[in-house]
Amino acid sequence: MGHGTAETVAERERTTPGGRPNPFRGAAFPGLIGETPVIAEAVPEGGLQVDGQPLAPRAAGHTDTDHTTFPHVPSLDPAVGGDVIYNQVHQYNRMRQYNHVHQYRSEAGAHGIDSRLGAIDAVAAVNPTTVVAGHKNPERDDPASVIDETRAYLRAATEVFAAAGSRAEYFEAMTRRFPAWLNPSIAWLTAVGRWAE
Repeated sequence: MGHGTAETVAERERTTPGGRPNPFRGAAFPGLIGETPVIAEAVPEGGLQVDGQPLAPRAAGHTDTDHTTFPHVPSLDPAVGGDVIYNQVHQYNRMRQYNHVHQYRSEAGAHGIDSRLGAIDAVAAVNPTTVVAGHKNPERDDPASVIDETRAYLRAATEVFAAAGSRAEYFEAMTRRFPAWLNPSIAWLTAVGRWAE
């Protein structure tokens, strides 16, 4: 059983009726999504505890989707970035080139970048030294610097949005600007969400 704010639980129920993900997810990740439905409930009024320490769910607003949150354990320092923070930068080869994974922005719509940057600022505001990203290369540590890395990608994507006039233009510009980045299908999904052609 998962927990979230009442708004997050309502959004989850809207997008995954009965706790079952969209069939697209099963097609995108064959054999990795189980049959057991994932159900969530609102955080109890008294909150949650982790090893006797209070856990504070914090509203992040729109990130990859609407009504996202991130948990923070103030006494233990870490923030868990969920869909707010990405940490998928890792060393690519001995020449110190790096691969990244494109951030999902397909549902940005009218929210634009401001809501996303506001969510990033919310994580930064708790001053964590450890940030566990929801989208992460498991070989990488969890430094707070991933907050700025996430911001930098979003700002670059916003520049490309402003200059592009179609899905193809956006996709080509992003893959040209970030040629070594992994999973370009996410850049394409972002373009599909932006331009209904």
